[in-house]
Formats: sequence, C-alpha cells, structure tokens
Amino acid sequence: VLFRIEGKTSEFCAGSVAAPNPMEVVKLAAGICNFTYHIQNTSLGEYLDQIGSDAAQGATGWLYLVNLVSPSVGATSYAVKSGDEVLWYYGESQWKPMRIALDQAKISSGASVQATVEGYASGSWSPPSGATVSAGTATAATDANGKANLSLPDGAYRVFAEKSEYIRSEQELLLVGQVSESSLSLS
Repeated sequence: VLFRIEGKTSEFCAGSVAAPNPMEVVKLAAGICNFTYHIQNTSLGEYLDQIGSDAAQGATGWLYLVNLVSPSVGATSYAVKSGDEVLWYYGESQWKPMRIALDQAKISSGASVQATVEGYASGSWSPPSGATVSAGTATAATDANGKANLSLPDGAYRVFAEKSEYIRSEQELLLVGQVSESSLSLS
C-alpha cells in the first residue's frame, strides 16, 4: 500500500509497504523513516497515541484515512489491499485532505511556478481559498480558484499546502534553475 504520515508540523514519512492493516503501516514506516511511536492497548483495541513528539491531546490525535475515507473500524481491524492509499495524520476527525499540483516540476532561474490546491469533502475536490503554499522560506496564499504563484531562487524545494482544519498536502519536488544532482537529497 502507499502511505503518508503527516505530523503536527511536518511530514514524518511517505512511501509504500506490504502491510495487512493501517496500524502495521505505522510500524513498518517507523523502521523505514526512523521515527518513534507509541501504541496504547485499550478495551477497544490498539490506539496509536503518539508519533515522534506529537502526542494525542483531547480531540486532537492520530487518525487515519484509506483512499480518503475514514473507516468505521480501528486501524488493526481494517484490512488494506494492494493499491490502497493510507494517510495517517495528526489532527481532528472533521479535517479534510488537501492535494497540491505544480504546473511544472522544473523551472528556469527567475521564472515562477503555479500551484493548484484542492481540498476533498463529500466525495469531490474543490479549491480552498486562503490555503498557504510553502517552498523553503517562501509562502503564497491561494486565491478563490485554489491557485498560488511562487518565484524562488535557484535550488531544490519541497512544495506543500496547508490550511486550518485541513490535512497538509503531500510534498511536490520543484527544481529551480541549474541544480546539480549531487546537491539534491530525495530522501
């Protein structure tokens, strides 16, 4: 299954693993991306209450989606199948997933890139205005159509979007200008 684990302030890990359920995804991802986690045994089964320093507090905690849907069973009881996408996130149950797309993955020095951001709710994607698109230290707010433009100095950037009550988007790699492959870390 494909997976992504979004913490309070950054992505912990993304990739793919062979796992029978979303809880096992976390356990295997911890070995791949070298993070710590804590699982509490409760009367309802295993509960993931912490990854790294992001610990559950009140209504905010670790939740999971499979193919953008919140299953009605615990993470050890949901059987994932090949091709499923598992998203673990630190947040609240009503938060909606976001995605980002860049109009180009590589731009020349001095050019700008346009990011399109969408949020998922009620079975469809739509633009959330006022989302923040970040790349390095640069940020831009999306307009009513979910679009934002960024102009960046030469380098390699991980571009993502975030907004209150939304799950941070995946990261897209952007190359600006002449970037040598030896200076690029894709881990």
